[in-house]
Amino acid sequence: MSELIEQHKGKIKTKVFLSIILDLILLFASCAVALYLTKGLEYGYINILIFVCLNIVFSISLFLCFSLNSYFYRRLELSDVLKLFFAITMLLAFNCFYVYLYKHVDFKTVIIACLLFFATTYIVRIFSSLFVKNKTQEEVETVISKKIMIIGAGKAGTAILRQMQNSETLRLLPVWLIDDDKNLQGKTIYGAEVVGTVNDIVSCADRYAITNIIVATNNASKEKLQEINMICKATGCKVQIIPTADELLHKKEIEQKSKTVQRQTQV
Repeated sequence: MSELIEQHKGKIKTKVFLSIILDLILLFASCAVALYLTKGLEYGYINILIFVCLNIVFSISLFLCFSLNSYFYRRLELSDVLKLFFAITMLLAFNCFYVYLYKHVDFKTVIIACLLFFATTYIVRIFSSLFVKNKTQEEVETVISKKIMIIGAGKAGTAILRQMQNSETLRLLPVWLIDDDKNLQGKTIYGAEVVGTVNDIVSCADRYAITNIIVATNNASKEKLQEINMICKATGCKVQIIPTADELLHKKEIEQKSKTVQRQTQV
């Protein structure tokens, strides 16, 4: 599971790198169009090269400072638009100061380049956000920071593991199993290792820094479930007990009886 977390973080870094490359292409294109429209090529290739290189360095610094390269893995928000506008405004101010000092290009070229850069980066971010799930990086990190221990490696426990494996986010969670079956000790089931018995719950929870415990034991008696529940609560973890099949059937019977009583009283 830890490998999946690292893989997920690696994908985010790759997307950030790709977004930086795309922004640089947009910046270069904006400068080229601005120079063409204002006939700025007359200022000489060396002055133009210095102008473009300075803009590349300054824009990368601003975008990293304002975290504007995260649009490939989360939706665009109003705060992102405001930060983008503020970053481009600072870029324009830098260019105006640069033109005032060195006059390598004119003010008209700088203004058009910055406007084009803002428009293109804004459009790209809107377009990419349409294809990104509405899940922020903070939400993903909050989810993958959890460490799960499942009590019971039988049908209920393995069913939970299968559901987690089919989920894009939940499959990143590190999971360990507890079961009293000695034949299962040390084995790996759907990516989760059986690390001990019920007597080892407290020590395993401390060893693996468990945050959440799911009790999924179908065949345990009520007394055994109460004992397991008390042990789990002693760990200080969040405990969730999956109801057994008998409990679910009993619940359905009670619901059906209550509906029947309601109908009779209404009549």
